[in-house]
Amino acid sequence: EWVTIVLAVAKNLCTIIAINHLLACCWFFIGTLEGDQGWQAYHKVVDEPWPQQYLMALQWSLAQFTPGATPVQPRGDLERAFTVTVLALGMVIATCFVSSITSTMASVWTANRYNNTQHLLLKKFLYQNQVSRSLGSRI
Repeated sequence: EWVTIVLAVAKNLCTIIAINHLLACCWFFIGTLEGDQGWQAYHKVVDEPWPQQYLMALQWSLAQFTPGATPVQPRGDLERAFTVTVLALGMVIATCFVSSITSTMASVWTANRYNNTQHLLLKKFLYQNQVSRSLGSRI
């Protein structure tokens, strides 16, 4: 039962990481389109190795989905429009993430309650029909 919850959380986290990767790539690309007015030029990372630039873009992307702060702020109009779009998308995805976890947990609890009810009914049946304890334990 807990494995189901862990797998659901892992699946959702992998999806969120994949979405953040795509958004980081888009943010990186938009920064290059903005040229001297973009976030890369403002933070003086244009000449840095691309992994460092990508990590800054990924940090920005992850911060849009969490209450975490990011040192990278939009500078141009295109960056600002993209940031607003990603913030709206982040609210929807975060809501879906919480909903999915809640739904999975409710399913597990329902299955447990059903199994417990069936076990209780079996014990009641065995008691009412005076089935011996040794036979009842084998059932």
